Amino acid sequence: ERTIQIGETYQLLPMLLPLTATDYISFTVSDETLLYASSDGFLTALAPGTVTVTVSTTGGVSQKCVIHIIESAS
Repeated sequence: ERTIQIGETYQLLPMLLPLTATDYISFTVSDETLLYASSDGFLTALAPGTVTVTVSTTGGVSQKCVIHIIESAS
């Protein structure tokens, strides 16, 4: 779980074990109007709210991370 501000970028860094694993990782966002996820795990907050990011491997393993997005402090 993580809280970020609108306009902020945060990188999710999943770790595959064993280190010799060859699976590919993908990132899926529950609401793409609130958060953009690049293919390499960089998340950019677009609007306030709460989203779930699902990190999946081609081997069928997945984990979820909740991201809370708040207004930027001005």
